Order: sequence, then C-alpha cells, then structure tokens
Amino acid sequence: MRKISHIVLATCFLALVQPNVYAQSVGGGIKIGANIAKVTNEDLKIMPGGHFGFFMRAGAGNYRFQGEVLLTTGGSNYKEGDDVRISNITFNLDVPLMFNYKFVKVLFAEAGMQPSYLITNYKFGTEGNRIIDEFTVEGLRRVNFAPVLGFGVDLQKVTIGLRFVYPVTSMYDKETLDDIRRFSEELYKEYKKEKQTQTMLTFGFKF
Repeated sequence: MRKISHIVLATCFLALVQPNVYAQSVGGGIKIGANIAKVTNEDLKIMPGGHFGFFMRAGAGNYRFQGEVLLTTGGSNYKEGDDVRISNITFNLDVPLMFNYKFVKVLFAEAGMQPSYLITNYKFGTEGNRIIDEFTVEGLRRVNFAPVLGFGVDLQKVTIGLRFVYPVTSMYDKETLDDIRRFSEELYKEYKKEKQTQTMLTFGFKF
C-alpha cells in the first residue's frame, strides 16, 4: 500500500514540475465502462459492475490533469448454508483526480487519487424465514479514498483505459469495527484490513 501511494505521489509531482513548451489544451467528454471488484473476504462473491459519468481535462504537451465525476455500481452475493442468501448492490459517487503522461504518441500512463462517497446500498435476499428488501448503508463506510494507477490509449475522439483502484481504509465503518473489536481482537484485525479493490475498464468519448 505504501509503495502504491509513493508511486502515485511521484507521478503527480513529475507531472506538475516538468517544464514543457507545447500549446495548452482543454477538453472533456463522457465516460462509460465496467468494473470488476475483489475483496479479501472469501465468503463474498463479487458481481461485476459499471460506471457512467463525465470528465474534463487540461494540459500542455504530453502532460494532462483530468477530473471526473462517475456514478459507479457494484454488487456482492453472500451465502451461508441453505437459510442465508443475501445480495447487495452499491451505488457510489466517485471523483477521480488524475495526472497522466502520454509517452508514445497515443499511449498514456496515469496516477491519482479517487475520493468516493457511498450513496446507498440495495440489500435483498432471505435470512431464515425473514425476507430482506431494503436500501441501507448500515455497517459500511460512506466516504473512502483510493490511490489509482492506470494506462490506456488516447485517440482523436475516443480514449480507452485500464485502472487499478486500491482504497486506503476498510470497507466497514468505525462503529462496526469497534463492535467487532469488543468481540474479538483477531477478527477486528481481519475486518480492518478488508478492502474492496477494483479493476476498471473505461471508455471515454470526447466532445
């Protein structure tokens, strides 16, 4: 985790301080794509998700800064015996702030930070005789931050990228972690390290 953060900071610093003599450019467009998430809890089966939103970019020469606003969805399934089957579909507002460097005509590498806000979570399924069908964020962390690394292809009207997102905090909120700690210190350490990483395939269409 520390190595990833150092790489992100170094890339951002180089993008800011490197002098260039090319003309500046400003632009934007829409983004759409797919997400594949992964968690350390093997009992959770993660479902693929997607994202949609807008981006704005400004830069000079081979260096650019790009800000985005994305609505991101994802899901998970949990099963315990024959009595417990629970699914969750999450809706997040992500705001990636990225620096990228175009190094071979149309190829680029990027790094940055992604603040994320959990809008809501749709939980449904069965737990014994109880039927679950509700929107709830109970037990989940609402605000998260994640370093992001990626690379892609930037064409005249289309940009295609692959990103790796690694949150710095647990996916569970403080109250939930405190309750777990009162029950078991060992279990608390496991849950505190539990994060939901993402691999994102993005398609951008420039205005």
